[in-house]
Formats: sequence, C-alpha cells, structure tokens
Amino acid sequence: WQAHIRKGDDIESPYSGAKPKSLSGKDIHQWVTKDLNYDGVILDQKGSYFLVGTYTNLTSPGIQALAAMDSASQYKIPEKFEGGGLLELKVAAPNAGIFELIVPGKLGQNLPKGTKIVIQKK
Repeated sequence: WQAHIRKGDDIESPYSGAKPKSLSGKDIHQWVTKDLNYDGVILDQKGSYFLVGTYTNLTSPGIQALAAMDSASQYKIPEKFEGGGLLELKVAAPNAGIFELIVPGKLGQNLPKGTKIVIQKK
C-alpha cells in the first residue's frame, strides 16, 4: 500500500508499507494502529477540548491519550516520538471522542488538526 499526495505537477509517495489483511473495519483498525502507529486523529478544537476521530468505539471516559508532536502532516508516526500533550477522554461516542488536554506539551494548547494520538490500552 502506498499513500500518494499531489504537489503541483508532481506526485509524492510519503508512505509505503504492508497492506491490511482485508478491508473490514477490524483489519483496517489493526493495520492503522500497528503499521501506522496511531489510534486517532484530532479533527477540531475548542479551548482545551479536542474532537478526535478514532477507528474503534471509545467506551471508557477517563482513559488517556498522548498526542504525537509534529504529526499532523505525517502518514505514519515513529514508534518512539515526542509527546505533544497528554489528553483525557471526557465524552465517548462511536468512532469519536472529546478529549481534554490535561498536560500541555511544547505547543501549549495548540495541537493542530490532523495531529495523531496514541490511546492508552486497557
């Protein structure tokens, strides 16, 4: 599998890797979390609250997530990355959640849309 982006007349492939077993939701989720190394993406922000899109249903308010610094424009984040802030799930919904930033990173309250997050595994 490859990701392609167009820049003017050029096409770049910033990601190339193994494909998921199938296109089922479960296999896509496993592929994203294992191969691309993240669980969700920041979609919007209001103050210290962030709407995060996820590949699974979040069911446990209180779980924490770590934002990956400078990951908004990346397709894959490294296994070891600098944290951009610690978030806590406040409201759970199917394939989304509202997280509050409880420990800001270097960017303070400003985590850009597209920032990848890694959610605590229970």
